[in-house]
Amino acid sequence: MTSLDTLSVKDFVYYSNFPFLPYSPFTQDLVDWFSAQNESTKALVFEGLCYQGVSQGQLAYLTQLYLQISAIFLIFNNTFLQGFAFQCLNSNFGPSALTSYQQQLSELGQIAPPESVFHWDPLTPCGCYWFQYLQPPETQLDSIEFICYQMGYSARDLQRAFSYLTAPIYGMQSAPNGLLNASQALISQCLEFSANPISRVAWFHSLDISRQIAAVDQLCNSPDYSTDQVAHVLQALTNGTVPAEVQLQAEECLPTHSMNWSQLIERFFNDPLNPQLISWFVSQPEWEKVRLIYFFTDGETVYSPPYRVYSILQIQNIFKEYLSHLPATQWTSQLQQTIAMRLESISQITLHEVYSYIANPITCVWVASQNSTVQIEFVNHVCTDLNMTDIQLLGFFRVLVHAIQPSSIVVDAIQMCDPVIQRNSLYMLHTVAFSVLAFASTIGLVYLTYFIKNIELPKVYIKKRIDPGEATLRHAFKYALTPFNIALLACFVALIGHDITWALMAHSYLNLFATSVEPAPIKQIFILSFMFAWTIAYVAFIWHRSEALLRHVWPRQANAIHVCLLATPFLFVGPLVSQTVEVATFILLDFVTDVLQAIAGITLLLLDLLFLACFSIFAAQATVDSPDARFSIISRFGMAANALCGVYSVLMILKPIFGNDLTAYFSYMVGAVVAIHLVMVMLVWMKVELHREEVGRDARLGERGVAGMVDGRRSKAPSWHGTIRSKDASKG
Repeated sequence: MTSLDTLSVKDFVYYSNFPFLPYSPFTQDLVDWFSAQNESTKALVFEGLCYQGVSQGQLAYLTQLYLQISAIFLIFNNTFLQGFAFQCLNSNFGPSALTSYQQQLSELGQIAPPESVFHWDPLTPCGCYWFQYLQPPETQLDSIEFICYQMGYSARDLQRAFSYLTAPIYGMQSAPNGLLNASQALISQCLEFSANPISRVAWFHSLDISRQIAAVDQLCNSPDYSTDQVAHVLQALTNGTVPAEVQLQAEECLPTHSMNWSQLIERFFNDPLNPQLISWFVSQPEWEKVRLIYFFTDGETVYSPPYRVYSILQIQNIFKEYLSHLPATQWTSQLQQTIAMRLESISQITLHEVYSYIANPITCVWVASQNSTVQIEFVNHVCTDLNMTDIQLLGFFRVLVHAIQPSSIVVDAIQMCDPVIQRNSLYMLHTVAFSVLAFASTIGLVYLTYFIKNIELPKVYIKKRIDPGEATLRHAFKYALTPFNIALLACFVALIGHDITWALMAHSYLNLFATSVEPAPIKQIFILSFMFAWTIAYVAFIWHRSEALLRHVWPRQANAIHVCLLATPFLFVGPLVSQTVEVATFILLDFVTDVLQAIAGITLLLLDLLFLACFSIFAAQATVDSPDARFSIISRFGMAANALCGVYSVLMILKPIFGNDLTAYFSYMVGAVVAIHLVMVMLVWMKVELHREEVGRDARLGERGVAGMVDGRRSKAPSWHGTIRSKDASKG
């Protein structure tokens, strides 16, 4: 992360979204850096923000950013800097954008509400300066209540915050407003209640309804208490005559007390008017309420289950219901203005303007808010956009139809989109191809199991002089599950899972309008997991089957090669780790995954070349009638398997070339997976030929044994020819 000493205008503009981020030492560095700059440097920042906002076509975001920076750095009335903001908005977005900004700036500058400064953290120099110098004394009470009830601080952090805000500012004279006695009393009450709410029951009952609800919210938000502890405290506080609104707030607090943001989205966003979601909204600090508003209006819901967005009218109705559960305070009014401003900025986008930032999820909100005629016109324009690749076009429509749930005539317009949507027949071919390969793998697994059980195992029993009728399950596992068989069986199991996942991946692209979509990165994790398992099993099989041959060809280097083989899993697992991190952190790591997959492919290719060289050397030395017939079989089929696996490795190394064309990518992967299946054919064929050779060898040995026994008996029997000759001789 960039340090304070090395920050520049470019860095500040790049990290300019810091008012919307959680407080951290780095965000404080940004505050301190900007505060220390002269007017000329600050003007460069305003120009940089303008260029960034205009290039991205984000009027609403740019306006909100100028307002937030004006609030945090207290430059509402700085005509020099505001002049740059005025010129930027007027020249790039028109007079209406300028008028809207000036009006909001005027309202913000008259009495800056605490959330504009404390939106992300009060413990900043500007927060302290704002609290002590710029606000009328009565606003201190509102600020103290805001920090106490809306910030979600622990008792320790509340103590720290109030100590910070009321401490003298270094280098400044005494604050003209001072700290009111009422403010001191309110701080004491807040700290006592946060530290030990049970002891403040009488004080709680003396509050009005709005402050009782705020106190309940503070308990629900406090990180000091578990859900059980919150339930116990709320029972003590409401064990008496309390208004029905307060009792309801206490009851609705508990189900969402321990729920984090991602759980909330997954559970409730398909039903945004769920009472528990409303309760959660009411109990949250101000910045979380604003965050939820931005989440809906920016279309960020499209990235989370149920992968949909809401129209402007729907968002208005949702937050109308939310705000009806809040007391009528200045903060509620500010939230209403934020919602109205966000939705107005979306409604003002024209059909021509929306194309300039089509990749922004706010586009889905805009499309969802239009009638069918405009939606069809939008679809037709996107279909003819030559700047979008096939994969981008298909991906956009998949997101759009899930997000806005369009009418049937809009769906028909999307289905007519040329060329990608009409390529669905290719995805059907890919689905069928991977399904056939999965079936072939299953047949291979069944045949291998049959071969081991019914052909190989009985022969082992004969050699071990075990009666097949008396053989136990322990005998079967002991003699059937050899290292060779385990590795080969594992190869087939991994390959079946790999093929099925690819078939599901291809099939998911057949239906643009499915009710649920599993992100492709999840399937990629399964694919990489199965491929990692297959690779490890394949290398293990090749090593176990070829170790004796390799030690025969390279006796001195064999141990070193074995050590290198033991290290290869760390290289093979790289793509799987990268893809898992991407899914877990939402950080785009496609390039890293491609690089790691290329490294894994190169590693496997080098191993294949190593074994191929070993087999070739042996084959050149051996003869057809060599006593090493088994080695000859291993070398022949090993060369074929290594050559095919080398083809697969090369294809994996070159895979990123096809990343921009999804249909070509699927066709490419079909070819790569076929190469893997041919490798398995060679390995099973090798096993069958080794078995045949062993049976033939045993038969030959048996024939020689019988012949030897016959020759021995003949040597002990009388020689009829000799007898006859001796008789003739005697006669003679």
